This record gives sequence, structure tokens and C-alpha cells, in this order.
Amino acid sequence: MAVDELAVLTEAPADAPVVLADHREVQSGIPELLEAAGIEVRLCDLPVGDYVISDELAVERKSGGDLTSSIKDGRLFDQAMRLQDAYPRAVLVIEGVPVWMPEPSWRGAVCRLVEDGVTVLQALDAQDAAAWVERLARRAHRTGTPGGRALGRRRAAPTAEAQAVAMLACVPGISARAAGRLLDHFGSVLEVAAASERELREVPGVGAIRARALKAALARDG
Repeated sequence: MAVDELAVLTEAPADAPVVLADHREVQSGIPELLEAAGIEVRLCDLPVGDYVISDELAVERKSGGDLTSSIKDGRLFDQAMRLQDAYPRAVLVIEGVPVWMPEPSWRGAVCRLVEDGVTVLQALDAQDAAAWVERLARRAHRTGTPGGRALGRRRAAPTAEAQAVAMLACVPGISARAAGRLLDHFGSVLEVAAASERELREVPGVGAIRARALKAALARDG
């Protein structure tokens, strides 16, 4: 399932691959490097990933320091799960070398991602990371593989179920998979919102912290 922005992008010129980039990536310098290489970059607020190559492929970029912190707090695996839930092909680009963590630890975490189906690419620096994104974009634009259809082609409107999953997945800590389990258990977003924290915790993967986050996010005034 691609992000909503994909449905409103217009058809791109044949010689101009398009990449959606999260606006926070501007600080990395990669969007500027992509534009200098002839890639059309459209900045937006991406719900998952840092770069959307096509409606079937997205990229998460991690600097060495960010990879370390995201492994320690578990954020890495949640982000990878969200990316895989949203796109058939998920790519992690590691920029630089992880720091402040023993090599066996971070390599083990990366191997777990590979075992779960995430493609992992190593980049020396921002310029090298931009080169990976550029190459993926050009291949997707030229051949439709491995990224699938090029950006800008309209997709069918999301189903009501997909919209409900997306709504619950906006809650921090709730992946699309967890959202799907909540909907299977309660039947609708309204029923999820009406459930108590104890009832929410009955759903596999929804512990006390996630249940509390759901109640806070779905609470209605009055």
C-alpha cells in the first residue's frame, strides 16, 4: 500500500524520474544531490520511509548513529515492519558505520532485517546514499523493475479496510499488522476507540504501552 501522495502525482516526463522524499531528509543533503543528478524530487511528509521510488518500493535511510539508537530502542524493527506493510519492496540504506555499539550486535540486527525480507545496502556517505537512490529511481522509471510502476500513475482508491488500517497505524507504536489484528478483533475503528485498555491488551502484540497510546490518540472530547 503506497502513501496517499502517489494517487495525486501527475505523469512524469519520460526523461525525469520522480522520487518522493520526506521533508526531514533535506538536512541530509541527499534531495539536493538527487536533483543535481537529474532526478525530480518532491518533498512531502511521508508516513513511512524516507524516499518513495515507486508505488512498490520505498527506502529508509539510516546514518550510523541513527541505526545504533534505533536498534537500542526497537524503533528499527517497527519502522521496517511499517515499510514492508506499505510497500512490497523495502530497502534500508545504511550511511556510514554504526557507532557506540559492538559490531556483532548491529550486524545481528541487520541480519534479522534481511531474514525478514528487507534489502540492505551500505553507503559510504551521503553522496553514496544518493547514488543508490538515484540508481533505484532510474531503473524503476526505465523498466518498471525492481521498483514496479513509475510514480505518477494513478492507483485505485484505497478500500475502507485499508483506510481503517492506515488510520490506526498513525498511532505511534501501532504497525499496520497490529492495526489489522485490532480490526479483526473489534470489527471497526469506532469499536477500537470504545474498547478499554484491558480489552485492547487482549489483542496479540498490543501491550500496556500501545493500549495507552491508542486510548490517548482515539479519545473523543466530551
